[in-house]
Amino acid sequence: MGKVMKRHNSVAGLSLIELIVFIAVVGVLGEITIPYFMNQTTQARSVAMNAVAGALNTGVYLAIKKYHAQRSPTSTTVLLDGKSIKVAAGTGFPIGAKEGIGSLTKSFKGFHATYSTITQFDLSPSITDCHVTYDSSSGVVQLLTTGC
Repeated sequence: MGKVMKRHNSVAGLSLIELIVFIAVVGVLGEITIPYFMNQTTQARSVAMNAVAGALNTGVYLAIKKYHAQRSPTSTTVLLDGKSIKVAAGTGFPIGAKEGIGSLTKSFKGFHATYSTITQFDLSPSITDCHVTYDSSSGVVQLLTTGC
């Protein structure tokens, strides 16, 4: 004779407890990973500023050495890689202008400079306490990365 078939009414899905546990796990993972990735951004900015400082130090050093090699203490320009760099007579320090220190940095992308006796190189957009400065009176390059 015929068999009676039982029908199973089961609803697939998550219970409220399972959903709460899932949300808690996702929250904990977010708490762990977000600071990690924020720290990576900070490190990347700091590394970029270190690279700018290193490039400036090298450019200033080369300009000074080239100036002294010319043996012309009244000269106000040196030629580096085909570029004319304006320097201070007597010291050979690149001047704090686009024609001086700015000529050494034309290939810096993602940065902008404010030229003066103390020239400041910032990321674009600027971040407080994350910059490199160049003092044209002493030829000193300084790095500040506390705000990066």
